[in-house]
Amino acid sequence: MTESEKIEFKKELWKNKISYRTKMAKYFLKKKALIGKTKKEIEALFGKEENYYDLDEWSYEIKKNMLGGQIFLLLDFNNDDYVKNLRIYRVYSLGETRLLAI
Repeated sequence: MTESEKIEFKKELWKNKISYRTKMAKYFLKKKALIGKTKKEIEALFGKEENYYDLDEWSYEIKKNMLGGQIFLLLDFNNDDYVKNLRIYRVYSLGETRLLAI
């Protein structure tokens, strides 16, 4: 990756601006920029939210839609607590039913 392809991460924008979260999530997926980061590094970037250290998957909400659906960035960790994979998943609401799409 060249310097011109890098996007600087800004924690305050991630916390407060949905369009920035969407842009950064796409960037992280395309560049696999989070692969190899530790849980502590991820927590420093995004915060802890509702993630627990003993779990091998952490998720961060990217955005919600008006119908109650949500889009998340999902991080998979290996046994040594390093990110091994990342992906987007969506949760759709159909009345009282919530459906997961990965």
